[in-house]
Amino acid sequence: MKKITLSILLFFSLFLVSCNKNQTFDIVTTSYFQYDIVNNIVVDKLSVDVLTKPGVDSHDFLPTSRQMSNIKNSSLFIFTSYEMDSWLNNNEQSVIGSNTNVINLSNHLNNTTDDLHYWTDPVLILSFINIIKDEIIKIDPFNKDFYLENANNYYHKISNVHKDLENLLSNYDNVKLYFAGHNALKPFEERYNIEIVALSNTSKPDADLTISQIITLVDLIKENNVKYLFIEELKEPKVANKIKEELAKDNYDLTLLVLHGYHNISKDDAKNNTTYYDLLLNNYQNIKMALGDLNGNY
Repeated sequence: MKKITLSILLFFSLFLVSCNKNQTFDIVTTSYFQYDIVNNIVVDKLSVDVLTKPGVDSHDFLPTSRQMSNIKNSSLFIFTSYEMDSWLNNNEQSVIGSNTNVINLSNHLNNTTDDLHYWTDPVLILSFINIIKDEIIKIDPFNKDFYLENANNYYHKISNVHKDLENLLSNYDNVKLYFAGHNALKPFEERYNIEIVALSNTSKPDADLTISQIITLVDLIKENNVKYLFIEELKEPKVANKIKEELAKDNYDLTLLVLHGYHNISKDDAKNNTTYYDLLLNNYQNIKMALGDLNGNY
């Protein structure tokens, strides 16, 4: 009797492991910002996967065979663009299943921007909430009202921060934010009519920095009496820390603040259920601090 019981337990253990390995998802997304939008709309009604896991660089990402299988078995596949998701080889039809709907978000920019990092514009994120919501309802019309309410709530949360950021920046002329990294925030700059003075104007994170670029930024910080230096997410701010240390030798105090580009979140962020809304709010608060306006409403 004990042998039979052990055999049954072993069978079910192997069955559960097998099921876990072969888990499929209703919706598959390629990037964090899509995953966040979907999660805030569906909550627990549908299963959602993101290909670029927390902490992973979204540039030059390549999916595993299991992830490719998940795309094929999904009801909805959402991707950023052919340029960002270059592994699609300009043809998503080759990776989807016969019952998979697709959203190429770059097809919904309406000539707003042709920048690779278009998602750094919060207004586009707001439009994506509605686009994605409509597609979710197509694959699960039974829960339409639930999705409509969630999408509307998330839309207004993000919209409120966007308006506050817009109002804040409208009180200043020629706002310049000094950034110790590669500038992947052009759409963000254009939306709020500000200038990001970066170490490198290229948006490619793997572009080499030169000593000349670093010296130029340090000189600009001194000349303009800059007290806050912004840094990228997910990267060790080695250059920024070195700049801060060098300036400290001359009793020049410099504070480092994150200006998030929403490429991805860290593993700790994922554990804390950090949302796009949280990141946008944090950007707003950091910019407000850098501008010297500390009387926040949050």
